[in-house]
Amino acid sequence: MSPSSTWRNVGRFGVVSPTKLSAQAGMKPGKDSVREILVALWCATGRRSVLCPSTGTRSANTRTNPTSTPTCTSTLPGSRRPSKATAKKPASQEETAWIRPDTMATIVMLLLLVLGGADGSHIVGGRDAAPQSRPYMASLQIRGQHNCGGALVREDFVLTAAHCQIRGQYTVVLGADSLTANEATKQEFRAVRSIPHPDYTANENENDIMLLKLSSRASLTQAVQLIGLKSGRMRADGQCLTAGWGDVGDNGTLPERLQEVNVTILPQRTCSRRWRGVPITRTMVCGVGAGSIQGFCSGDSGGPLVCEGGAAGVVSFSGRRCGNPRTPDVYTRVSSFSDWIADVLRNN
Repeated sequence: MSPSSTWRNVGRFGVVSPTKLSAQAGMKPGKDSVREILVALWCATGRRSVLCPSTGTRSANTRTNPTSTPTCTSTLPGSRRPSKATAKKPASQEETAWIRPDTMATIVMLLLLVLGGADGSHIVGGRDAAPQSRPYMASLQIRGQHNCGGALVREDFVLTAAHCQIRGQYTVVLGADSLTANEATKQEFRAVRSIPHPDYTANENENDIMLLKLSSRASLTQAVQLIGLKSGRMRADGQCLTAGWGDVGDNGTLPERLQEVNVTILPQRTCSRRWRGVPITRTMVCGVGAGSIQGFCSGDSGGPLVCEGGAAGVVSFSGRRCGNPRTPDVYTRVSSFSDWIADVLRNN
């Protein structure tokens, strides 16, 4: 099995996760984005339709303003971006748009990921978290839609994943149990500054960690609390927990409340062996659920892995199927970045 058939993040093999796509396009993946991909695949094969404009294509590899409206395009994630802009030709001179076989393979793979249930931002096989039991949890939202998770590490800073970065500003919601209910415990802020790790690049999974500076300081209450950072080594078979909001069944079903799931830490060698060709470095930590299919999905990106009461990891990437122990969930190891985190907090 090739790495590209299992990796669910923006990776070196050209696979674009639905979470990344939603952040770039300013929408949460779902039925509309599935329709976009189907229409774009039709357009890309050169067939004529009123759904296929001859101009106005958009590369999903380019971050766009979250307030913009996506349009039908023959340029899809994984395909090559045109090297230069071309002027619109008269109708009589328009050329049929064809795509290379390798690009078509990437498109088909992405289509299978989305149709196969890769569009969720969810905990699979989890349970309802007790109200206010995870007061450090943050929801990073675009136009009222949950996109990534995070953890409050200082009154004005949230820890999340670097691949959650967007071009615009997040709305950060703290103190929530249900994201749809009108809860008096909620506090909302703007993320006025995004500080990804300087060594993170969009085509790599390493250094997938980021801090968000809030527009003001949160008021600490029973429903809004800080979480400390776990230092030191993590033992294999250690018992931890992760949490998040979103689809709970890979079928568009959203939870009424925050979900959580227990996580067992895997030895580094075991994780590397299961992931085969995908590098699992010392700055990463792997975990699996107790059930056969249990864990996080890509939209839970940025949420914390909590071990012994401290933030030990940040949700980074998973396999093609959510919670599959054959491709264990991978988190960024927080202790590997403690000096960088301390520097950012100290200088801000």
